[in-house]
Amino acid sequence: RLRGLDDTATAQLIENISGLVPRSELVRSFEERTGGNPFYIKELARLLHENGRLNPATANITGSDVPDAVAGVIRRRTAALPAATRAVLDVAALLGGEFEMAVAAGALGLGEQETVDRLDQARDAGLIVDAGPGRLRFGHGLVRDALAAQLRGPARTGMHAAIARAYAELGRTTFDHLLAAAEHAWRAHNALEPAAALAMVDRARSAAWSRSGYHQVAHLCANALEICDALPPGNERTDKQAELWLQLVAVRAVTEGQNSPALREALRNLGELRSQEGQFTLEAAFSCLEASGSGRYREAGAIAHALIALYADNAEPTAGSAGYYLSGLVSFFTGDIDAAATAVDIVVDGLPTVDWQRLGHLATFDVRGYGIGAWLAALRGDTAAVDVWTHRGIALADARNDVFGRAIVRISALQARAITGCHDGTAELADAVHTELREHGIDQLAASARVIGAWARALGPGMPDTADEVRDAIAEHAQDGTRIFLPMYYALLADVEKACGRLDIAHGVLESASSTAAATGERVWDAQLAARRDALRAAVAP
Repeated sequence: RLRGLDDTATAQLIENISGLVPRSELVRSFEERTGGNPFYIKELARLLHENGRLNPATANITGSDVPDAVAGVIRRRTAALPAATRAVLDVAALLGGEFEMAVAAGALGLGEQETVDRLDQARDAGLIVDAGPGRLRFGHGLVRDALAAQLRGPARTGMHAAIARAYAELGRTTFDHLLAAAEHAWRAHNALEPAAALAMVDRARSAAWSRSGYHQVAHLCANALEICDALPPGNERTDKQAELWLQLVAVRAVTEGQNSPALREALRNLGELRSQEGQFTLEAAFSCLEASGSGRYREAGAIAHALIALYADNAEPTAGSAGYYLSGLVSFFTGDIDAAATAVDIVVDGLPTVDWQRLGHLATFDVRGYGIGAWLAALRGDTAAVDVWTHRGIALADARNDVFGRAIVRISALQARAITGCHDGTAELADAVHTELREHGIDQLAASARVIGAWARALGPGMPDTADEVRDAIAEHAQDGTRIFLPMYYALLADVEKACGRLDIAHGVLESASSTAAATGERVWDAQLAARRDALRAAVAP
């Protein structure tokens, strides 16, 4: 077998075909896909170029398209192999570019050594290479893609079902194995019993929750809902669908924002199902969060009071935790500070603990209550109390491995710094929080950290002009119609404009803050906005 082309030769061949100088990342992607085979490189570059998928910014190859000429070559090469070898290659193609022999053997109902032996001729042809103990991989990604593309219909779904069963029979509990089993169970469609497929997805979903893998939970919930369609109609199916839509509501509130279209869609679907009482409580709670995020505080307050009444009637901890937290949230933003403080004291110290291990972190609200406590302390100018509320909230979140609760408290601590006007050290803290939230996919909260960090930099050493950065971050925060905290963020932008000497623009921004607060009823900022207007008038006075 010929040695594959090196980086320089691969890059030159891509440039000859497409006319562009490829980035080093793209060259590596080509090598992974083609194994350095010059014919494969040339045909793949031509296909991507003709489809408009190569440009100077392209860093990797997406999709699994195989050029017709390459597919023809691969078909001829594999057709010459024994049928037993081709059968193993077909399973391997669905397992991925690299695969575990034990899983392939289990899917085929063979012994592991027999499976290895059947691949001898494929290994001799360079189609398969060793990838470590008990593992093999395709020599070229295109070979794997071409083989997988040939599998269609019942043959493909049946093979996915066999792979899913093989993962289940191995009984391994690593996260990667659980995810792989769930993915193949979903792709098996009607070739696998829906109850068995749901069990595999549920195991992966539970593991994803334990790792705070919110995007993975959302993907698994969506797949499980598709599997549910194959269950017989009845209460069991409806309850399962309600459980899954409830989890989608929860994770979409984290990953896409409390006012996102995806969250509203999930709430609508959940509302169409017959829910159990506990599910109704959380459905109402997330509806209240959505209303608060939109600045509909009267509606949110009504839902919060209904949850508190439900708690008074049946002592359900989830209803109490959600109701008092949401009551404190609404009371804070509408300026009823005493009522907010009372609600926060109850939610953090006066209620039975929600069974967060059974219901999940997003079903509890006591950790988030510490964030409101930090805001209240900031309004009083008590920075020491802000630190106490923050440390207590983070300690509780960390004890439960509650990533989202920790994020809420950390953002609340940053917002408390903005409320008190403390910019020393705030930019560095905001950058760290921003990075942490982006890593967890909590992008909307990350935008809040960016607003506050840019504000703090503008008021710190050197006083750089960060007005455009603040505007961009505010736009990201508000992109789905979110209005909560918006007047305060406008006030921070006005501070930046004032620091840069653009007093007229600062005045206009403060007017936007005031009009937004008036429209939503977010009156908590009235005193802060008034103080800023007075400072601007003093700055322009002769």
